Amino acid sequence: MTDDLISKKELLDLTGISYGQLYRWKRKNLIPEEWFIRKSSYTGQETFFPKQQILLRIDKILNMKDGLSLDELADVFSPTLGEVEMSAEQLLERNIVSNISLELLNEAGRERPLYALDQIMMLYVLDKLIMSGDITRQEGTLLIDVMSEHYYRFTGKPSELVLIRKMGVPLFMLVTAGTELYFDNAGLSQTAGGEFHRVSIDGMAKVNGNLDCTSLNVNGTLKMHGALSAESATINGMCTLNGHLNSSRVRVDGLTTINGDLHSPELEVNGKCTVRGRVNGERIDIGGVIDIDGDVQCESLNVQGNIKISGFLNAGTVEIRLHTSSSAKEIGGERIDIRRKEQTGFWKSIGLGGTPSFKTSLIEGDEIVLEDTEADIVRGNKVHIGRGCNIRLVEYSGELEVDPDAKVEDIKLNGRFTIAGMLSAEQMTLKIMGPSEVREMGGSIISVKSGLLLSILMASMDNTIVATAMGDIVGKLGGLDKFVWVTSAYMVAEMAGMPIFGALVPIAFTIMFDVVAPESRGKLGGLFGAVFGLSSVFGPLLGAYITQYATWEWVFYINLPLGLIAFVFIAFFYKESHQHQSQQIDWLGAITLIGAVVCLIFGLELGGKTYAWGSWQILGLFAGFVVLALLFLFAETKAKEPIISFGMFRNRVYWSSNVIGMFSGAAFITASVYIPIFIQGVLGGKATNSGLVLLPMMLGSVVTASLGGVLMTKIKYRSIMIPTLALLVVGLGLLTTLDESSSLWTIRIYMVMVGLGVGASFSVLSNAAMNAFEPQRRGAASSTLNFLRSLGMTMGITIFGIVQSQVFTRKMNDALAGSAAEAGGTGAPAGGVPQGVNLSDPHALLSPELRKAIPPQVLDAITHALSSSIVQLFAWAAIPAALALIAAFFMGKEKMVIGEEQGEYTGGH
Repeated sequence: MTDDLISKKELLDLTGISYGQLYRWKRKNLIPEEWFIRKSSYTGQETFFPKQQILLRIDKILNMKDGLSLDELADVFSPTLGEVEMSAEQLLERNIVSNISLELLNEAGRERPLYALDQIMMLYVLDKLIMSGDITRQEGTLLIDVMSEHYYRFTGKPSELVLIRKMGVPLFMLVTAGTELYFDNAGLSQTAGGEFHRVSIDGMAKVNGNLDCTSLNVNGTLKMHGALSAESATINGMCTLNGHLNSSRVRVDGLTTINGDLHSPELEVNGKCTVRGRVNGERIDIGGVIDIDGDVQCESLNVQGNIKISGFLNAGTVEIRLHTSSSAKEIGGERIDIRRKEQTGFWKSIGLGGTPSFKTSLIEGDEIVLEDTEADIVRGNKVHIGRGCNIRLVEYSGELEVDPDAKVEDIKLNGRFTIAGMLSAEQMTLKIMGPSEVREMGGSIISVKSGLLLSILMASMDNTIVATAMGDIVGKLGGLDKFVWVTSAYMVAEMAGMPIFGALVPIAFTIMFDVVAPESRGKLGGLFGAVFGLSSVFGPLLGAYITQYATWEWVFYINLPLGLIAFVFIAFFYKESHQHQSQQIDWLGAITLIGAVVCLIFGLELGGKTYAWGSWQILGLFAGFVVLALLFLFAETKAKEPIISFGMFRNRVYWSSNVIGMFSGAAFITASVYIPIFIQGVLGGKATNSGLVLLPMMLGSVVTASLGGVLMTKIKYRSIMIPTLALLVVGLGLLTTLDESSSLWTIRIYMVMVGLGVGASFSVLSNAAMNAFEPQRRGAASSTLNFLRSLGMTMGITIFGIVQSQVFTRKMNDALAGSAAEAGGTGAPAGGVPQGVNLSDPHALLSPELRKAIPPQVLDAITHALSSSIVQLFAWAAIPAALALIAAFFMGKEKMVIGEEQGEYTGGH
């Protein structure tokens, strides 16, 4: 059979004609329509021609086309009867028709000045039937309509005209040699089935038996109780088939129900089709809706509409574009591509059509691309899990990509679990390019994320956990002047090592940039910021309970279990996706920076206390600070890989973020540390009371940290930072109004504003500062930002602590001197202080039990001194908060934008 056919490509190559010539000759009927034969091949659907006939025809066309036009060639190859036209008068003169027939023709609105041969033939038949009395005038009018509309279908074929009368209703049928059946729209007709050439239904028809025909065209309604076999079947109306359908080509533009199996090499559905059995074919195109109860087997399935398969789908190529919800029990094939089709036009404007989605239990294939798909198992060689997918298990042997908006529970590589846990936009973007790139032990993103959160929790909490334990700690150390040392000593050590460690390995926010896609970093950054704010408040609360119910030493021991767990999670489950180059540590810069910071802190701490401000010791420390700072700046300009890259500060968002972080850190740590002192020393509360008062600040910081992380991909950075930092300034300003009569609820309200003001800085600043830099520089960018934030905290707690200490010492000495004078100059405070109570020991003020032993008038004076010193401290802390607010205006109009480089970013695990 194939030897008698020639493909379109072979034909064009052999004859030298073009596609345009071939289809132009087809339109002019130089090449018959039936010569275009559609068949399947290994490359898909192709067009074939009868070889000898098409080659002979093209040879004749090429030899004759120079002397004849295409229309003249059409007359040669498609001859018609000679032109015969007659007027009504000529028809009457030649006694071909009578006046009655012409009158009926006029009544039907089909009169013509001239009548062609086919119209003359119809008038002749009509006239014979009318004059013989076989039909009435009314039936004659119906016959005119039937013959005028459908005579052309029977041109050149022996035909019979059949009249059926039933219950006074006439029905005309035109049948050609027993092979063609036509039902008009005059009523319901029935047949027992049989074999026909063409079947056309414009009215209502019922077939009680099997029907075998060359072509079926349903424009009306067909109901069959039997099987249908046809070369081609086109259903524009309604069809119900209680049997199997076998056809070389089926097109459904109307509504069809098949209560049996459907077999068709070519199936096209633009309407709605329901199949209660199986579907077998080669190419299936669905532009409408199809519902199949059984299995589907085909070489190619293309869906641009809606499909529901209750059985198994087995296809070489599956391409589904989702408009609404579709489903299949299982899918197997070579290439499977299921994606969302964005709604446009009418459906989009009215919001109908449903949510694009596909649901199945199993997908197996060589190449799989999925979007908005819910499946239990997906198995393949190259697998892409796109947006909106929810997959329980993915098994792959070659390549795997997981979109940040997809959710995958488990992943297997060649049968081995590699990742356990949920993958989501907040957790990771995964791109695995082969088995060599995946650890055999696997990696849990949940574990990595937990390790990062624990690290942030521990690092942030260490800055503040000592706050509510300070009374006991400084009491052991021997005086309130030691208060500042307890906090700043830790911060100095942390700050000194931070630039070095930031150059060696990515820290928490840098790892976040490694494992999370750019568009999802805001959400995860918001979570990190919320934990940072939470721990900053949870630290004092935990410190209060440890101090009250255990011993203050445990505020430091708690780092051991938290640090060990975080170390295990990150060391064993995190795998970097980037090939980081080996870093050269800038030792000269590290030593000079650490030395400069230590000299400055020691100079500020010892000045005016241990040594006079003008002493050689203090002047030497300040001179050392200046010299080492200059050496540090010089070293950074010469270092290959500097600790602090000053070139980064050319970026406006980066330098403004660092300035905000430094100044807001100074303001925030001051309020966090000294509010517990105010509650215990001024209001007489317990350590647990002071910790609980900080809870409202926690809520405020969590809210703006989370909100800031979400909003920074939608609005400008400064649009987030300006209003929140304004709240920080207002909150600190309100804290300056506190006195001995202030209530705990008043303090809680003020601290809420402080928390709201500082929360966004934890999530927004780190993302804003690092978003513009490539992965290799994010470690340095992150460490610099955190270094300057810690520097701000350290300098703030040191400088403001000195101010508070000096103010408190001066006012307390004045109060004690006044009390001694009232006692008669004995040198003892009025009222007599019990033996063992040392007023220079802050523990006497911070312990409710010892406060009861102090005479009321002395306690009031000392409490007022402490209150005044702390309130002045808050006033000083409002200055860096205001500077941070001013710096926020310099962030410009930038927001987090996912650029091309970041869009191609692939995360680690």
